[in-house]
Amino acid sequence: MKLGGKLALAAFVFLILTLTLRGAAPVYSLPMVEVSPSTIYVVAGEENDVTFTITVKSEPMDIKYIQLTFQGGYTTVPVVVVGSNTWIIDTGLDVDESLTFTAKIYASPDAAGNAYSGQLTVVYDAGGSSGSYTCRIGVIVVGKIDLQLRDVVVSPSPIPQGSQATITASLLNLGNAPAKNVIVKLEGDEYVSQIGLESYVGEVGTDTLVPFSLKIWVSKNCPIGDREVKIKVTYQDERRVSYEKEFTTKISITKYVEKEEEKKREQEFYQALLTWVIVAIVLACAAVAAYIYWRRRRW
Repeated sequence: MKLGGKLALAAFVFLILTLTLRGAAPVYSLPMVEVSPSTIYVVAGEENDVTFTITVKSEPMDIKYIQLTFQGGYTTVPVVVVGSNTWIIDTGLDVDESLTFTAKIYASPDAAGNAYSGQLTVVYDAGGSSGSYTCRIGVIVVGKIDLQLRDVVVSPSPIPQGSQATITASLLNLGNAPAKNVIVKLEGDEYVSQIGLESYVGEVGTDTLVPFSLKIWVSKNCPIGDREVKIKVTYQDERRVSYEKEFTTKISITKYVEKEEEKKREQEFYQALLTWVIVAIVLACAAVAAYIYWRRRRW
């Protein structure tokens, strides 16, 4: 790429970033139409649906077809349109009327953190003549976050009805971007609920295991056997966009032992103990009496 082209691309990327930081959705204005994408962000390693809106601004026209292409390097194209990059429209629009189409855009994993430009061409008929307009479309490739649940341990297991337990596990990020402000909590139901607040994990970097623990309460009337519980994880990417993901794990529930039965067992234990103590005392007293009697007989 020549120096002039590099400078033009840098200026274009700077403009896109400026609009993004200001929270503005980019609108590309052409002499007769406006082009507005639903987002300029695509996630690396995934197919991203981006919807484009084409609005006629000056005079009625027939939109024949639309084509979208992205510029690559010398040997590879880091951002591509999946499938056909041409949409046959053949639709007439009046001034201020719009149409939309959706493109699947894929960015390679190593493109994360970079901005790329493409070209969108609108071919039309208007006023008895044919023509086309082309504008540059910018995309910013963000890293992919892929959180997985690992090393789940429930203690105690099985969990008696009417008692609490602890779930310990780890989060593993298999993506290529860190997950920030990660919070883990139990999605409770009528039988199983979380004790206390959710667990704040913080940041989970790429290829990193971060442990967490949750205290749970199992009600007395929880059905006995294995049951599934949901663990919800909320997190943010580097743009502070929030996401959530749910994991399912199993816990085992065993029968609840009534407190009255426990008290009865305890009373029976102490009664037996008391009986043995009394027997021991009686035997000890008998032994002492026998010893005293024996000593007196000797004298």
